[in-house]
Amino acid sequence: MKYKNRLNRLILSLAVISLLQGCAMSKITTVHYEVQSGRNEKAVKLFEQEIGSYENWVPEDKFMENPAHVWGLIDVCNSYYELGNMSKAEECAEAYAELFLEKIPETEKGSWNRNYFEFRYHRMLLSLYLELGNYEKARYHAEKGIELYITEIGRLTLTMTGSINSQASFMANAAIAFAKTGNQKRAKELLADIPAINRWKSIDTAATKKQKNAHQARGYIAIGDYENARTALESDLGIASYIPRSIIFIQSLGLSEVLGTGEELTDPLNLDELFLTSKMYLHTGEYEKAKIGYDALLNNSHKVSGMGPSRESLDLSKRPSFYYVLFHDRGKIALHDGDQELAVSSFRQALDIIEKQRATIHTESSKIGFVGNKQDVYRDMTALLIEMGRFEEAFAIAERAKARALVDMLASKSDLNGGERADTKELTGLLREVDDLELKAQLVVTGNKAEQQSAQRSVELKQKQILQTDPEFSSLVAVSPPDVKAIQALLAENETMIEYYGDETELFAFVVSSSQIRGVKLGPVDIKEKVSRFRTWIQAPPAEVRGLKLSKPKAPVSHEKKTGEELYNALIAPLSKYIKNANLTIVPHGALHYLPFNALSDGSTYLIDHYRIRVLPSASVMPFLKNKKQNYQGKLLALGNPDLDNPALDLPGAEEESRAITRMVPKASLYTGKQATETLAKAEGSRYKYVHFALHGTFDAEKPLTSGLLLASDAQNDGILTVAELYTMNIPADLVTLSACETALGKIANGDDVVGFTRGFLYAGTQSIVSTLWKVDDQATSILIQKFYRELEKTDKRRALRNAQRYVKDKINDHPYYWAAFQLTGNI
Repeated sequence: MKYKNRLNRLILSLAVISLLQGCAMSKITTVHYEVQSGRNEKAVKLFEQEIGSYENWVPEDKFMENPAHVWGLIDVCNSYYELGNMSKAEECAEAYAELFLEKIPETEKGSWNRNYFEFRYHRMLLSLYLELGNYEKARYHAEKGIELYITEIGRLTLTMTGSINSQASFMANAAIAFAKTGNQKRAKELLADIPAINRWKSIDTAATKKQKNAHQARGYIAIGDYENARTALESDLGIASYIPRSIIFIQSLGLSEVLGTGEELTDPLNLDELFLTSKMYLHTGEYEKAKIGYDALLNNSHKVSGMGPSRESLDLSKRPSFYYVLFHDRGKIALHDGDQELAVSSFRQALDIIEKQRATIHTESSKIGFVGNKQDVYRDMTALLIEMGRFEEAFAIAERAKARALVDMLASKSDLNGGERADTKELTGLLREVDDLELKAQLVVTGNKAEQQSAQRSVELKQKQILQTDPEFSSLVAVSPPDVKAIQALLAENETMIEYYGDETELFAFVVSSSQIRGVKLGPVDIKEKVSRFRTWIQAPPAEVRGLKLSKPKAPVSHEKKTGEELYNALIAPLSKYIKNANLTIVPHGALHYLPFNALSDGSTYLIDHYRIRVLPSASVMPFLKNKKQNYQGKLLALGNPDLDNPALDLPGAEEESRAITRMVPKASLYTGKQATETLAKAEGSRYKYVHFALHGTFDAEKPLTSGLLLASDAQNDGILTVAELYTMNIPADLVTLSACETALGKIANGDDVVGFTRGFLYAGTQSIVSTLWKVDDQATSILIQKFYRELEKTDKRRALRNAQRYVKDKINDHPYYWAAFQLTGNI
């Protein structure tokens, strides 16, 4: 009763403030009303057109008159989430926390009102980060929500307020977050306690039991406990709804009748329960029962009757996270039935939905996580097409899964005017128009099919205009199916490309030449663990083989070194019969971006002894690799050992390396210490054929665009040359060398290739990049780099790097730590 009275006072406060503050407040109240009525499109449109910004939700000078009122902004955030616009939902939540939650006075912080709205903030972000596949963040918000509204008395006992449905949803999502981060015990505890959820100690009805059972079943399905899911879905709900929830409903009723338009009490099996029941049958191998449910959901969605919020909530096109799963699962059923063509069609529709939805996510790390969370569809489609012998199509799907990563990461940027771009203002304007049109397309009211189609056509026309104006710029803001024949045509007759794609459960490889493509299933390979173990061995050579003298004994064979042979047998040996020449282009995926392929061994020799290797981030970048001769003003610009105001970060070996190569190369310029500034790099980087960085790099896995090279700061720049800045720069060098700490490494997620410096330099106009996979011994690096520049005077970059690496391996120290870290990306 105490909480109910407080809620009544809150609602009364909203009404009173609306009267006192006039029109602006009435708009806020209207937005709140639209949200509560389930009209999310209208709520968002009203917010953006009439209120305009988060700051305008409550004027600054009115904030303290009634802090409780401002917390209603979370409703707008939730509307963005319900519409699938994850970027706006996250942006809104961050503004909500900064503008309102952090300003609540200490005297208010223990109040029920404040706790309730803070809980809603964590509940929404828990759902959002689960959707994006960022499980660590999801768990953080689950824990914060639990702190606010769950107390532990023996077993977990809920004391929170709000609807039963929202409470049960939070508990199920929290359980999934814990399970996804390795705490199955905690997940099962939370799911087991869902039936104990109670609102103000009221008596359960059939409707509230239904809601709790559905969310409990959803949680159990997510963690793979299908028997408990079955128990929850088929449980008797008491005399108000005495028929057990079984597939009989699906068999006897069409979807419109099953869904109904009335209250939960008279709805025997709603859409979510129908989906969960069907999914449970799929996972327990009862395919015929599962098929009935999925076909009902997919074939009858357009027949749903009803009006207003009931109709909106049942429009599957407005629930893309739900919709794509239906097609994916239906494809699995088709595979079980032996209908490969139906499976291909179903998977393709799932991919179309995924890729449309991802266009609304405009954060960096979340974009990558979102793709990664949907990778099963790409993987299953790739596996099926390889099995059917349709290798070219399979290769295109793998490229779509991987090549989108850069587009997604850069979706938050509008200033992509790097390189020698013409019409940058026009392109930037077109990009902003695309963003605006995508948002407007989302806000078209459900049911207006003609308006929806018109909005989508407007987006497509603008994207086509960008493509015609600048194809490379277009590749950063939209993804079209790759032109596989064009990629093959760019491979020389004596070149073989090996592209990897997959995950821990299934890894695939494509061997591509100018005339043919072969897809190969490599099976389950424990890539992450093996690559990690192999790298650990490489980076910690035993004491008896350290140093730069060949006379030192060779390293003893260890388990970790054997891992290199295992990786060779898993990744190279099955493909060897298709590799016809010594020039290899390797396109890694996932953890393979961390792997020094040239150090893989067949037991007696290394890969570098047989092949000349270059690396590409994706095959789709090949049409954009620069190969233009430039009239350079200088030959070499070297920036070594910048002054970072911290003696512990000094790199004397890097400085000596830089001095040595500038003595070797004519028309060379050297800058060290306080002279090696970010400002100088930006001003001079476009004038030289070779640009050499010998310094530290820094990495932010959550926000990869903020990763950077550490240079000296000055009044104009902070000294961090970030990846984001590279996309606005023009560095048309023939070669950029990153002789620094792990500068080839970037963010890796399931659907991503490495998001590192190499991608930024390629877009800035650089033809080739030499980078390192780990921090190498200073002396060995100096020897190798000097040898590399000498070789460049005689041969191409790929041969020059291989010759330098083999020189160190054969003449200095054969342990891979000393020579295997370097790799060439881009043109040869």
